[in-house]
Amino acid sequence: RANLEVLDMDEEPDVEDYKEFKKVVSRQIEAMNSIVQGLRLLSSGDSLNLTNFYPYKAVKDILFDLNNLVKDKNLKANIDFDKEDYVIIADQILMKQAIFNIIHNALRYSKEGAIIEIVLKKDVLSIKNYGVGISEDSMNKIFEPFYCVDKSRSKKLGGSGLGLAITKEILKAHGFDISADSKEDEFTEFRIDFKRSDYERIYKKN
Repeated sequence: RANLEVLDMDEEPDVEDYKEFKKVVSRQIEAMNSIVQGLRLLSSGDSLNLTNFYPYKAVKDILFDLNNLVKDKNLKANIDFDKEDYVIIADQILMKQAIFNIIHNALRYSKEGAIIEIVLKKDVLSIKNYGVGISEDSMNKIFEPFYCVDKSRSKKLGGSGLGLAITKEILKAHGFDISADSKEDEFTEFRIDFKRSDYERIYKKN
């Protein structure tokens, strides 16, 4: 919707604008589809479609999809990976959705002109933003379905309270862990640990 509004504001969009818009819409349709598939998977217990998944490529694609949000808030994303070809075994659609949810939140709740730090070191992907932060009381509830830290803020920014809950369930289904740390009005950091904690169960199931 945001990309469509930007295109509508341009009185004389050229062919390249339409091509760019088509790419973004195609990716976002895929993202919407993955949410539906994710919910169905998590509720049905179906097997994961495991294959090679490259977090660096996923991060780059996600930032491309969210470029308008980055530009609107004058944000900068710093990406620092030990290895750009770092690979894990995961369900392509679901894992990308899990990472998308965290990066999207990081961008939405960042201060104007802030930096987003996306770092992968020793099997841990860290996504850190500098913005409104989360209170200590709310930290224990952020992964609960439909929980919103600030209902008025979530309504304004379009939050549903489902993103982090879905993310945690996707990672749990893969045997990966997620943790978070935050300080109000300063920063929020999410960490995904790709060291598989339940390797045998995941592979026997699939």
